[in-house]
Amino acid sequence: MARVSVVSGSARRRWAAVVAGTALVLSVPALADAASSVLTRTGSQAPSPAALLRRALDSHDVAHSGLAESRGTLGLPDVRRFGDVAALLGSTTRARVWWQAPDHWRVARMISSGEQDVYSYAPGTIVTWDYERNLQRTTTRNDGTRLPRVDDLLPPQAARRLLGSADPADAVTGLPSRHLAGHEADGLRVTPASAQTTIGTVDVWVEPRSGLPLAVRVTDRRGVVAFDSAFLDLEIGAPAAADLAIPSPPGARLESGEAPDLVALADRYARRGLPSSVAGESRTPGVLRGTATYGRGFARFVVVPLPGGPAGDILDAARLRTKVQDVTGGQLAVLASGVVTAAIVVSSAGQGAFLVAGLVSPQLVQAAAKDLLTDPSAVTFS
Repeated sequence: MARVSVVSGSARRRWAAVVAGTALVLSVPALADAASSVLTRTGSQAPSPAALLRRALDSHDVAHSGLAESRGTLGLPDVRRFGDVAALLGSTTRARVWWQAPDHWRVARMISSGEQDVYSYAPGTIVTWDYERNLQRTTTRNDGTRLPRVDDLLPPQAARRLLGSADPADAVTGLPSRHLAGHEADGLRVTPASAQTTIGTVDVWVEPRSGLPLAVRVTDRRGVVAFDSAFLDLEIGAPAAADLAIPSPPGARLESGEAPDLVALADRYARRGLPSSVAGESRTPGVLRGTATYGRGFARFVVVPLPGGPAGDILDAARLRTKVQDVTGGQLAVLASGVVTAAIVVSSAGQGAFLVAGLVSPQLVQAAAKDLLTDPSAVTFS
């Protein structure tokens, strides 16, 4: 059984981790990345599973196209301001991908009425195209915390972000190979060492020559599958230029903005006053923004400051699923769904409101939320 050490060389320029707030609920700026190196504690020659992990992390530039299916069992509350996140992470999603490079790709989500497309054609710029609504929206400055999109659920992206969260103490072992989408894929398993995370295992199957992840599966500590994504068909190689071209249909409604969703808006415009530690966990170093992550490895959680209106909406949605507690300084609701734990906490004294989320225990999330209510350095929107 090997141990893995993941060291980032470009952590501030890409995304990687997915830990509730960082993987299945929110995408946050990277803490580990494709430039990572994988070492073992027992010698200079990395064993096969660790070498495979490194190849997977280094696969951003592997051009490919194919059809993938993801299945989530995360029964998240359907909050209108969070768009279709509950559907993406709590049901089956099929998507076709055309991937030329990290900043040049297209992903089409297949829905009953047609498809919804997401395009990337330049660093930090995303174009979404909704055929049914005849709406095209361009979003720039996509470099901070945001809600997940359909492209985050594809095997390569989900696997890289999860593997990028690995801690040096986590065990990395091999798994039997699988035949996936016409390719033989070698398997590896990461078993988190921390008792704070709700993840039991992260299993990834990788095409060994290219390093492209073809499937990823996340189970909780009871062995129940919480998230599963795999290619159904796949061609490794550059897609046709026509498949990457953004349509320009006559009469389409055009929109533009700098924040694709509520969480990205909070990340960009919230007052930057989050404390250096919460619930005994230190703030993760990185780009200073309105949101923050705490902890290490898979046992990280994200804190998102929220304006009062959205916070009230989320608290109302939480009431349908769990009890809202009166605690010192405000109100608190904790939701546990599979491997994801989230809390919404609202101050009664003008301190603000916060969403706390992670693949961590309910006890840790609740302790963090209570700390935010009583820490005078935790401030949110004016």
